Amino acid sequence: MRITTLSRIAGAILAAGILLIVGSGWFALQELRVNGPIYQRIAAGKDLIANVVPPPAYVVEAFLEATTIVKEPWSLEPGRRRLKKLRADFDERHAFWSRQELPLALRNQLLKSSYEPAKYFWETVETSFLPAIERGNTEATNDAYLQMAEAYRAHRTAIDEVVKLAKLSNSSLEASAAERERTILASIAVLTATVVAFVVMCILGAISWIVGPIVRMQDAMRRLAEGNLETHVPSLDRKDEIGQMAGAVQVFHTNAVERSKLNRETRLLSELNEWLQSCKSLDELYQMVAEFLSKLLPNCAGSLYTYANSRDILESAKAWNGGQTMPAMHPDDCWGLRRGRTYTFGENEVDFPCAHVGATAPRDYCCIPILAHGETIGLLHLEIKCEPDADGGCSKEAATEQRRLGLVCAEQISLAIANVKLRDQLRDQSIRDALTGMFNRRYMMETCRREFSRAARAGQSVGILSIDVDHFKKFNDNHGHDAGDTVLRAIGDCLMNSFRDEDVPCRFGGEEFVVALPGATAAVAAQKAEDLRARVEALVVRYLEGNLPKITICIGVATFPDSGDNPQAVMKAADEALYRAKEAGRNRVEVSPTINAPAAMQSELAASFASTERKRDRRIPNVVDAA
Repeated sequence: MRITTLSRIAGAILAAGILLIVGSGWFALQELRVNGPIYQRIAAGKDLIANVVPPPAYVVEAFLEATTIVKEPWSLEPGRRRLKKLRADFDERHAFWSRQELPLALRNQLLKSSYEPAKYFWETVETSFLPAIERGNTEATNDAYLQMAEAYRAHRTAIDEVVKLAKLSNSSLEASAAERERTILASIAVLTATVVAFVVMCILGAISWIVGPIVRMQDAMRRLAEGNLETHVPSLDRKDEIGQMAGAVQVFHTNAVERSKLNRETRLLSELNEWLQSCKSLDELYQMVAEFLSKLLPNCAGSLYTYANSRDILESAKAWNGGQTMPAMHPDDCWGLRRGRTYTFGENEVDFPCAHVGATAPRDYCCIPILAHGETIGLLHLEIKCEPDADGGCSKEAATEQRRLGLVCAEQISLAIANVKLRDQLRDQSIRDALTGMFNRRYMMETCRREFSRAARAGQSVGILSIDVDHFKKFNDNHGHDAGDTVLRAIGDCLMNSFRDEDVPCRFGGEEFVVALPGATAAVAAQKAEDLRARVEALVVRYLEGNLPKITICIGVATFPDSGDNPQAVMKAADEALYRAKEAGRNRVEVSPTINAPAAMQSELAASFASTERKRDRRIPNVVDAA
């Protein structure tokens, strides 16, 4: 069947539908004549006339009830309840009409002129009549009764005026409604005839075999302009002008897809670089790399390897999209690392699989060495997954594109890994003692400020142990400085193995050590000091071909806030206790006396420490960031 015939049939059906809609509208207008907005207003006016009677009826019933109470005082309580019920009904009805749309004059008469006497009536009942009845004051009761009668008559007069105004308003509305109905019906009739004539003319003029394809083409272009790149361009198989138009739209679609893909890759790479520069640890960096590469290369399973500190093996750091990893691999297991450049398996006519992948039916993959500052620091392994080509392998264009993105990502990753490692190394150098691997004096002072501030806020204590090796100079003089270093390392290992994770042992300098014990009281700190002294005394340190002499230590114990209100004061108290231990014969523990800092001092200390920390944070930059 020809397109013209189909279009004419569709136009006839459309015209019939429009006529049906117009007929339905005509029927709806007929219904509107009965229940339209104008007639609803008329009905509301009639309802008003019918409902203005209940308010005076409420007042009449209240007046009759008051009369009954006057004649039969024993009916006061039942009468009071009925009066209360009548008042509530009256107020509810008044509130209802207050929400209705009424002509201004009618509204003022109903809600003001008629309401004021009624309001005075109810106020007289509640404030004068009922209290007088309760007191048995006949004179006051009669006066209140007369006031109620006068208020009722005034209210009734106002209500009669409301009814008169409502009738006049309804008459005017009915006349206006009739005139408006005639106007609406005439307008609808003219409009319907115009629309039908216009639609029929458009249908007859637009029926052509190009309408449908052009509409579909327009819809496809609209969806492409909105960014829906999954849109299929119609009429590509046609050979006429519409086919040429479809070919041009297809070129636009292809360019838009490529541009969108490039924009997405650029955005993801920019975000990856920004996030990698914000990483504080290698684990965090590896997680971000996995998240971004799983989005940037959704068709590639990948894994990341980094060199261990020994530089003899590569350790698995992260895998994504189902990538297979080995716990560790030798550098010689990868052709990319051995050759010092990117290796793509399946790219050449003759290829050899890497040992870390395996030779059993390997898929196409790419091994990209990660270089930073002229040194190989890891390996990025990508398993290429794409639609197979005619030979059953991955298409060369897809493999090339994925390898290109992999190379770009490797460049971003390499610098980030090198920066994080350098940052960690600089931080360790700034807070660690090179000989023992313990925290140094700088870290101890930062920790003391932080822990003392926290303890002051929580009302807790912090124990400080000041430790000195007895006769350490003899080890250096009699056995050499290497022996002295061995003693210090042994004591450092003993310290790190003797305390909780939250405790902070450090080498303060020379043969002096300090341990911070958050939350420890003086008794607990003294007991831990005694345990440490016994452990050190039991150490057997071997040097060269023999054992070094027995090692003993003196320990001074002080606590915050018992021994001082700041880190320097507490450490000074611990040092003084240490000197007393040396004077008392060495190899012993001495506890600093208590200065009994009051509880109020702790709250002041908390505020002081917090202020000091804020000033210090603003004044001193972070060592790692500065490095």
